Amino acid sequence: MGEEWTADVLESLGRGFSVLHDLVPPGRRWNIDHVVVGRCGVVVVETKRWRGSVRVGRRGIWLDGRRRDDVGSQVAMQVDVVSRAVGASVPVRSFVCIHGASVRRRWWARRRPVGGPEELVRWLRRLPAVLGRGQVDRTFAAFAGWER
Repeated sequence: MGEEWTADVLESLGRGFSVLHDLVPPGRRWNIDHVVVGRCGVVVVETKRWRGSVRVGRRGIWLDGRRRDDVGSQVAMQVDVVSRAVGASVPVRSFVCIHGASVRRRWWARRRPVGGPEELVRWLRRLPAVLGRGQVDRTFAAFAGWER
């Protein structure tokens, strides 16, 4: 359900962004929830539907006092695979979109890309444009062979 909510939010981004959902990279058994391609480059979006309190700090993400290193590892692996697919000249970022839990950031970790759906949209729209239209089209085409 959380992935569907994130998909709805991402589809509302409108012009300038192309979104792919539930991609399985070639030769992998795991999926990437969402990939956003635009003038800002590529953003891998991992969706979590959690209950409780999320704290984001310098040393990671904590859910109800328990460190969630698995999320950081998962997202890093996804970013690595996507980066190799699109090439070194295209910036690849990530965002962890959390539904159902309150998210609190420490003042020194405010730039860490973790938050709710509204923060995701705001963050995406504020990213600087670094790719031209042709580069965006070529980058989007890099995902043509990925399963959905």
